[in-house]
Parts: sequence; structure tokens; C-alpha cells
Amino acid sequence: MIDTVQGGFMGLTSPYMYDINSVPQTNLMNRRTAVLAGKVVGGSSAVNAMMTIRGTAEDYDRWGSFFGSNSEWSWEGLLPYFKRALNFAPPDAAVTKSANITYDARFWGNTSGVYAGWPSFQYPGTTALVDAYRGLPGVEYPPDSGSGRPGVYWYPTFMDPVKVVRSYARTGHYDNLRRDNYHLVADSRVTKILFDGTTATGVNFINGTSPTPSTAPVTSVKARKEVIVAAGGIHSPHILQLSGVGPKKILDAAKISTVVDLPGVGQNFQDHPMLSGSWSCK
Repeated sequence: MIDTVQGGFMGLTSPYMYDINSVPQTNLMNRRTAVLAGKVVGGSSAVNAMMTIRGTAEDYDRWGSFFGSNSEWSWEGLLPYFKRALNFAPPDAAVTKSANITYDARFWGNTSGVYAGWPSFQYPGTTALVDAYRGLPGVEYPPDSGSGRPGVYWYPTFMDPVKVVRSYARTGHYDNLRRDNYHLVADSRVTKILFDGTTATGVNFINGTSPTPSTAPVTSVKARKEVIVAAGGIHSPHILQLSGVGPKKILDAAKISTVVDLPGVGQNFQDHPMLSGSWSCK
């Protein structure tokens, strides 16, 4: 669970990140920890570590099993969309040879405006680290990081292969889009999805920079066809609950009218742990 108490990552705050902390963690002596999310065009893809890593096929198949044996929410069902989402740029021959990088382009696409590739330099120490795992029993080396198999592998980064800069949602989609029917409203925050019965018909939003959000003017936009909620793992359930979609017990406690009693919304959120170490070497 998360709340919106003020806080920053390791004591730092940024205009490009939301100030969100976890609730007290029982197994960490009730410490809170930062829950990182990008507050910028492109979302967290603009501020993440540029690591282009997919989950394992087993994870996606387990996910899909909740929706039936023929669900497309499975590895085979999602792989075509993974491929469409990224434009794969293989490493040049010199880097491939020096770092012993393996890859299989069949797991990648070539039509997206978001690129995945390798810089022209790889630290030799990393190569030695990868090779060191070969001495351990049971360690697999998949042919490609995007194959859905666990193990030790080189993975690409979100990087434009020509400009050698971060490639993300803004550079890959918005900056190069020339369409009269596409509008990006920045410095704004969606407060509610509008419903006609259980059909989403539009959204309400306010100026996200307002010093008093509770009294900020509300703008309503109606949808001709559909409303797509894509606000990430933190804010998507937040918006849904504010709109009356979620566990009825929680909505009742917040005095929000229930549109759909959906117990899973906003529950069991987990973020991966991150550990770091440092040494003084002589």
C-alpha cells in the first residue's frame, strides 16, 4: 500500500518525480520507502534506469491463467505487442565480439519510435562478471534477454542508436507525431472517470500545478468511443477508485459511490526491492 505523505528518494526531491512513500513496512521495522513514479511527459519511462527487461514467460502465462486457458494475456499472446512496442537496434560487430553479447532479433520489432539498443562501449568488468556465472551449477544463458527465459544475459537499454540518448514514450511517440486529432494536455491531473451506468464516457481533470487542488476548476472531456486508463501501476488504481471502481468497503469508507465493486483494484501492489553495496578497495 502507498500513501501520499511528503518525501523524496534518499532525501532528494525532484520536480520530475511524484512525492509518494510507502506505508510503514512491518518487516523493515515500520520504515517507509520511496515509491518512484515520473511526473513528466513520458511518465516513468523518462526517469527510469533505461533497462529493457521483460518478465519471464512463466510469469505471463500464470497471469493469463486467471482468464482461462485460451487467454491472450499470456506470453504468446503478449509477445507480438512487446515486439511492436520497441525498435530493436543490434550492437555493432565490434561490441558484440568484445563483450560476447548474444541476441535473437526474432523477439524484437522494428517499427516503433522507441528504440532498444547497446552503447558502443561495455565495461570489461561486466563481461568478466557475466562469464563468472558459468562456473555455477544450474545457471542458464538464454539466447536473448527478450526470450522470456530466466538466466544470465546481456539486455539492451532504451537508447536512440543514432543520437545515443534516452529513447522513451515522449521521444518515441509524442515528439514525432503529426496528427490533428492528437492533443497532449500537460500540467494536468485526471481526478475522475465519468460513467453512464458502467460505461466510461469521459474524464474530469484539473490543473496539476494548482496550489489548492481541492478548489481548482474542473474541466470535463467526453469520449466519442472509449476511455483508456494508462496511468501506471500507482495512479491507474488511484483514478479508478476515485471514480467508483474498486473494493466497495474502501469506497464506502471514502464516501465514494460504487460504480463497480471490483475487489482487486489497488490491492497487492508490490515494487521490486533494490539493494546497493559499496566497498573501499586498496
